[in-house]
Amino acid sequence: MFTDASTLEIVGRTRVDAVITVNDDVVEPDADGMFRHTVALEIGVNVIEVVASIASDEQDSFIVTAVYLP
Repeated sequence: MFTDASTLEIVGRTRVDAVITVNDDVVEPDADGMFRHTVALEIGVNVIEVVASIASDEQDSFIVTAVYLP
C-alpha cells in the first residue's frame, strides 16, 4: 500500500487469550479480542509483521508492506 500519512494503524480481532506482536511491540487484545496499534512509518518501504500466538504454540501471522511517500 502507498500512503502519505506518517503513521499506520493496525486494527484486528483475535482470541482473547492470544498475544499479539506488531514488529517487536507486544499488543494486548481487549476482552472482545480486539486490538489496535499505531506504527510510525519511515520514508520509503516499511515492512510490518503482525503475529498472534497462543499458549499451545499455535501462531498466525501476516505481513503488510507500506510505502510512505510524504
